[in-house]
Amino acid sequence: MLLRCVRSVLKATRPALTKVIIVDNCSSDSSIEALRWAFPGIDVIESPENLGYSRGNNLGANHLLRIGCSFLLFVNPDVELGVDTAELFMRAAVEDPSVGCVGGVAVEPGGTLVPGCRNRPTTWQKVLLYSPFRRAAFFRGLRARHEISYVELSEVAEVYTVSGACVMFRGEAFCGVGGFDPKTFLYEEEFIMAERLRAGGWRTVCVKGAQYRHVCGHATDQRLLRKRFFFIESEQHLLTQYYGWTRPSALLLRMYRYAEWPSYVLAAACARLRGSSPKRQARLGSPSA
Repeated sequence: MLLRCVRSVLKATRPALTKVIIVDNCSSDSSIEALRWAFPGIDVIESPENLGYSRGNNLGANHLLRIGCSFLLFVNPDVELGVDTAELFMRAAVEDPSVGCVGGVAVEPGGTLVPGCRNRPTTWQKVLLYSPFRRAAFFRGLRARHEISYVELSEVAEVYTVSGACVMFRGEAFCGVGGFDPKTFLYEEEFIMAERLRAGGWRTVCVKGAQYRHVCGHATDQRLLRKRFFFIESEQHLLTQYYGWTRPSALLLRMYRYAEWPSYVLAAACARLRGSSPKRQARLGSPSA
């Protein structure tokens, strides 16, 4: 999957104008060896520890900013860019100097569009739509007001936040807001950056024609309980530091989140069953591809 990701990045960017950096977050498999064999000239920054999303991406971003890169495109390894994704991102940013962040449309391997653009969540949306019960039909209206339908968007539309799986920042904006918040390990980065960018006077836009393939949760679904732990802790930081929640109210939500834990034990068991199914293996593609 990493090799397919890098191959798509190289196809979607202009070699003379692009510097590709891979940040190895202390991986324990042979992915970096395979990467160096497939792409001998690519640069790899190896971290001695797993820094998570924010600190790991900051590590790569700081290197690129030091060598003078004006725009930063962050791509998760379970993403494959379309041939024009990066070009459309760049065009949207260049045409409007007030744009600090650009995102696109994620498409699952089966062709389903993944909701990536969201409005700033209300209290009830935050509590209910990020729980195990978020798929319930009862919350359909609440979810529709939080998740922005791509049908409603113009070709380049201002939004509150876009998906962090594949996102571009203007270097000036990224530096101005201090990069990703290093106090989160995983999750809520998009919402934190949305708050930081808005406070700094920068706009976030979604380019509807800029699509990319995303195998959502390919890595995190293998560790569902740890995934939930990181979400809960990052959520606490978001609520208290950026959304103005008092610590007692945030603590109450944390207790509620941990009370939901048995639901995620069941989800982990279901994920293991899905992971061993031929249908899922076909969806992900051959490990040796």
